[in-house]
Amino acid sequence: MAAQFILDAHVLVHRNAEILFLKRRNTGYGDGCYSIVAGHIEPDEAAPDAAARELEEETGLSVTPDALRLVHVLQKFAASPRLSFFFDLALPAGQQPLNREPDRCEALLWAPLSSPPTPLIPYVAATLRRYVAKELYATFSEPM
Repeated sequence: MAAQFILDAHVLVHRNAEILFLKRRNTGYGDGCYSIVAGHIEPDEAAPDAAARELEEETGLSVTPDALRLVHVLQKFAASPRLSFFFDLALPAGQQPLNREPDRCEALLWAPLSSPPTPLIPYVAATLRRYVAKELYATFSEPM
């Protein structure tokens, strides 16, 4: 039987030498840990469109999908296998992120990529290392 992957999109928002992190809460996964902008890709949606939508829903930052640059694909082996698309984005001029989902996000935090906040979701930490190494694809196994 073929694997049924959940598709998701992530956005690494840059401001100078810092990345935007979100502290999760009330999500049922990784609560209390930091992550980056992320969300599911809908069945009728392209990955860049989902990334732009999630970016606006979570932070209020508004960009067109073509402003996003694909930088990594992660195949995650877990109880619910995932295929994750990671996009890069420089903070749009004149825009500042806001916490638009305070029920699911405790705080927004800018931090250097070389020293991300802790605790950090493990697959996000692994992906950031791959991103720095300019690797386009990786796998990650999570306990099932």
